[in-house]
Amino acid sequence: MNPSSGSLYGYFGMAFGFGILILGVIVAIVVTIQKSKTNRLETQNAMSTNLEDEFRKLTGSFSVMQHEIKDRQDKSSEELSQIRTRIEKIEKILSEVD
Repeated sequence: MNPSSGSLYGYFGMAFGFGILILGVIVAIVVTIQKSKTNRLETQNAMSTNLEDEFRKLTGSFSVMQHEIKDRQDKSSEELSQIRTRIEKIEKILSEVD
């Protein structure tokens, strides 16, 4: 065997070892990046869910307020109608007195 071929296998072995080491570092970096992206997405999803809940509560309270406003408008319209009727009666009485 040639003495230079032994050192050649040594260099290949070292290169293989460095290759495995570099591959391990790359895998560790990719796993770390993916975990951070997953955590970020989970956080955004939780925030989005909270916002949806707030919007649901807001629309519910808005609906209740709309019904209350409509009821008040109906009541005001009825009272206004009664006032008109009373004014017409008062005008009629005043015209009869003259």
